[in-house]
Amino acid sequence: MEKFNFQQSETEVDSNELKLKEAKEQIGNLIQLMSSRLGIDISKEDYPEIEFSPGGLETSAYSSTRNIIYIHPDYNTSGSGLGSGITYGEEIGHFLRYKICQNKEDKDLENSSLQAAIDEFYGRIAENLARDVSVGTELDKLFTEDERSFFKNEDLDRKIKEDVAKLRPLVENAISITEKQFGSKLEVIKKIKGFYSALETAEDVCKKAKDRKKPPQQVLEEVLAIVENGDNGRMELIKTLNSLEEDGKYPVFATPLLNVIRQAKNGFQRLVRYVNDPDYVESIEIYDLFTSDLKYVRNCSDFELYNISSSHLDFLPIVLGMESKLYHIVGYAAAEHFFEKKADWLKTLPQVFHLTNEEALTTFLQNEEFQKWIENNEALSELYDLENRLEEFYEKVQLGPDEEV
Repeated sequence: MEKFNFQQSETEVDSNELKLKEAKEQIGNLIQLMSSRLGIDISKEDYPEIEFSPGGLETSAYSSTRNIIYIHPDYNTSGSGLGSGITYGEEIGHFLRYKICQNKEDKDLENSSLQAAIDEFYGRIAENLARDVSVGTELDKLFTEDERSFFKNEDLDRKIKEDVAKLRPLVENAISITEKQFGSKLEVIKKIKGFYSALETAEDVCKKAKDRKKPPQQVLEEVLAIVENGDNGRMELIKTLNSLEEDGKYPVFATPLLNVIRQAKNGFQRLVRYVNDPDYVESIEIYDLFTSDLKYVRNCSDFELYNISSSHLDFLPIVLGMESKLYHIVGYAAAEHFFEKKADWLKTLPQVFHLTNEEALTTFLQNEEFQKWIENNEALSELYDLENRLEEFYEKVQLGPDEEV
C-alpha cells in the first residue's frame, strides 16, 4: 500500500500506479516461470498481492500471513526495489518456499534465528533462479546489476566491521543503563508481587465475609486496611514510584507500576461506591462485587508484572537489528557456497526447494565446510560475538513473573 505525500502531483501518482501495475505483471510472469522450473503447481488465485512497501518498511519483503509481496518504490544502487529482478526473485522465492512448506505441513525451526537464515538461503537461491529463467525473455531487462556476492566479498566484510564499530558503543551503553537500573527494577517487581498477594488475601476476606454475612462497611474497612494501607498496599507502591523519580523523570520500567497504581485506585473507589449505594449495601451480591473488582485489579497487576519482568525496551531495537543483519548474511552466503560447490545447482533446485527446514539446515548451514568459513570470517565473527554479548545479557536481565527475586 503506497504512502503518497500531499505534494505529489496527479502525474506522479499516475506514474507510480503504472509502475506498480507493470511490477505486478512482471512478478506474475516470474512466478509462472520459476514455479514451472521447480515443478510446483500454483494456481493464479494463490499468487501473492503486490503492493508498495508501507511507511516504516525500508525494504521489500514477503508477508506470508497476508500473502503480499511488498516492493520498495525506490530502486537503489545495490539493485534493490522497484524494477529490480534481484528483489523480485528473492521475494518470489520466499513465497514459493512458504507454499511448499505449507503443503508439506513443515513447521518452522524452534530457533527463529536459524529459521531466518534458512529463509534467506532460499531467497538468495531464488534470486539466481529468477535471473536464469529470464534469459531470452523481456524479463531479462530486470537484471541490469551483477549477481550479488556475500560469500567472498571484501567490501562487505569491511562494511560489517564498520557497522560493528558503530554498534559496539550502543550495545555497551544499553548494558550499562540496564545494569544501573536492574536493582530498582527488581524492587518494583518485588513490590508488585507483594501487592498481588495482598489482593489475594483481601479476596479471601470477602469470600469468608459472605458466608458469615458480615456488614459490608466492616468488610470494606478490613479490605482497605490490607490493599490500600497495608505493608504491601497501594500506598507502598506510590512510595516506590516516587523513589524512582530522578530529575523529574521516571525510568521506562516505572510505567507498569504507575498502571497498577491507577487501576487499583479505580477499583478501590468502586468498592466504596458499592457500600454507599443503598441498592447494593443491602444485597448479598455486594460480596461478589467486592471479590470481582479485587480480582480484576489483581489480573491487571499480573499483566503489568509480566511486562516489566520479561523485557527491557532499550535492548530490542539493537538485538533485532543485529539478528536481521547476521542471519541475512549467513543465509545468503550459504546459498553462494552451494552455488560454488554444486556445478549443476540449477538441476537440483526442485529437490532442494522441497527439503524440510531441518534437512535444509543440516545440509547447507551446519555442514563442516560452511561452518569453518563462518569461523574464519573475521568480520562475521565480530558481529556474531557482539550479538551473543547482547543476547546473553538480555537473557540475564529477563525475569519471568513466576520467578523469585
